[in-house]
Amino acid sequence: MTNIKAPFFEIGPKSYLYGDEILELAKAADAASEKYDVDIIFTCPVVDIRRVKENTKRIHVLLPTWIPFPWVVVWLTFCPRAW
Repeated sequence: MTNIKAPFFEIGPKSYLYGDEILELAKAADAASEKYDVDIIFTCPVVDIRRVKENTKRIHVLLPTWIPFPWVVVWLTFCPRAW
């Protein structure tokens, strides 16, 4: 993982946005990150992480979770529709 330098912003829409809406927000954040040379931490639902990561180049895309990461892997294993 690359280092995040201060100042930075964090965008965490929880699950209020998903699909095309979260991708649109991520692209806007990516453009702002590039324009103003600032790091942005962008959290999004697990089902959208791949799409957001593939369509942005500068923001730091992370998964917000309150459960230990191994449980997320188990969940993804048994919920193929999430992929």
